[in-house]
Amino acid sequence: MLKPLLPATILIVLVAGLPPCNAAADSFSREYMVKAGFIVNLIRFTTWPESKRPDPGEPFRIGICGSLPAARVVARALSGGRTVKGHVITVRIADLQDLLDSHLVFIAGPVSRGQQKLFPVLHDRSVLSVGEDDDFLSLGGIVNFSVVEHRLVLDINKAAADRSDLSLSARLLQVARTVVSSYRIPAPAEPARQR
Repeated sequence: MLKPLLPATILIVLVAGLPPCNAAADSFSREYMVKAGFIVNLIRFTTWPESKRPDPGEPFRIGICGSLPAARVVARALSGGRTVKGHVITVRIADLQDLLDSHLVFIAGPVSRGQQKLFPVLHDRSVLSVGEDDDFLSLGGIVNFSVVEHRLVLDINKAAADRSDLSLSARLLQVARTVVSSYRIPAPAEPARQR
């Protein structure tokens, strides 16, 4: 059964950290600025295992890959000395294989085959994977963004979060449209054999 879209009070909490939106900004930029605000709040409502949390004074690392125009908007919205959980946010745009040391990775746009192969590595490293591909959760991603009737909704793969040793707050699970509790975890890709 689908859960209701974000209640107004939770929506206010989720977007409160957004930078001001210029009236001339196009809908593309506004959409990704809202997604940036959701990313910050995903961090607030997620607990990493102690061994993966940043130490005091260390930054909270967000990696962004995929669609470069989307990545630039999100990176710009998250930059500028913003903090979350007492840590300065650092943002890096790169290929997914170069972002495996991040705490959170946002894959903008469709997930490529190469990115799919790295999902088991993200699980092993307790990386919160966030995407916007219709198949994101079935591929092993943890949080997927969708736009439904001009509203941003979340779908969550709790089984993938559990596999990654990430604890998602009950409040976050309550605002999700759907929560997947079981799925087949993709196996690591086998290296190609040499002939």
